[in-house]
Amino acid sequence: MDYDEENILERPLPYKILRQIHLSDGGSYATQLNLKAGFDENQAQEIIENLNSAGFLYAVENTDPQLYDVNYSYLIDVWRNLWVSELGFNPDVPVHFGTFLENYCKSYFNAEGVATISEMLVHDFFLGLGRAVEHRVPANFEGLFHELSESYEGKKPVSKHVQHGFNFVD
Repeated sequence: MDYDEENILERPLPYKILRQIHLSDGGSYATQLNLKAGFDENQAQEIIENLNSAGFLYAVENTDPQLYDVNYSYLIDVWRNLWVSELGFNPDVPVHFGTFLENYCKSYFNAEGVATISEMLVHDFFLGLGRAVEHRVPANFEGLFHELSESYEGKKPVSKHVQHGFNFVD
C-alpha cells in the first residue's frame, strides 16, 4: 500500500518507523529498520522518504548510508494542524509548550509500541492531559485542557454510547 503525506498520520507503520528512529542511537536508515525491527526495507524506505519530505525527519549530515533522525520541532506544527482540523480554531498554547511537547513525544515513543501519529498528538494527548489536570499541573496547561475539552469529543464520539448506558440506569 502506498504511503504519502496525507495518510502517514493515520497509519501505524509510519508511527512505528518514527518510533524506531527515535529509539535508535544517532539516527536510522531503512536497512537498519529491516534488521532491527523487521520492517520490509523497501516499504521502510518509502515511508522514510515520505516522513522526510513531510518534515517529520531530518537527514543526519555526512552519513553514508543516509541516516535520519526525528524532527521534534516539526511535531509541534503537526500537533497544531491536527487540533485546528479537530476544533476549527488554533488553540492557545502555554509558554514552553514546544519543550513540553517534545518531551511528551519522546516519552510516548519510549513507551507506546503501537499507535499512529494522530493518536499520539490528539486522542492520547488529550486523555493524558485530562488525567494530568486531575492532579497538579501548571495553570496554563490546565487552561489548554479546558479549551480543548470545550470542542473535542475524542477519537470517536463515544459519549453517546456512555449516555445510552446511563439511559438504562436508575
